[in-house]
Amino acid sequence: GQYICNASSAAGHSEAFITLDVETPPYATSLPDEVSVRVGDMIQLQCLAHGTPPLRFHWYKVNGTLSDRASVRDGVLHINQATAEDAGRYRCQVKNKVGTGETFAQVNIQAPPVVRISPQIDVKGIGGTAEFVCGVGGDRKS
Repeated sequence: GQYICNASSAAGHSEAFITLDVETPPYATSLPDEVSVRVGDMIQLQCLAHGTPPLRFHWYKVNGTLSDRASVRDGVLHINQATAEDAGRYRCQVKNKVGTGETFAQVNIQAPPVVRISPQIDVKGIGGTAEFVCGVGGDRKS
């Protein structure tokens, strides 16, 4: 803000103006903070931040590394062709000359169910009994 210092005496009046700029460290939020996508879809996480410019954005995968399919532009993380390995927690770190802020986002990957049959082939004589076990794997929420 702008401040004024006034001085008055019998000899006259004088004033001086001063401007005070308060620099603030970044405060970051992610949008969304949790996302679920299907295998093959694009993942997009936006990091929003307030603070003294310029702000520098960096995305990291917690307990892992960003995919080679990942790119970051203007604080937005894009991961093309999502795979099961992209699931996890991601951290956006925002820095400026005053400090650092961070936010987290969770990525869930929905995989289609996989049906398994065992045995796949069985040969029995006439009147014999055949038994097959059918199991389901993958994401049961899909």
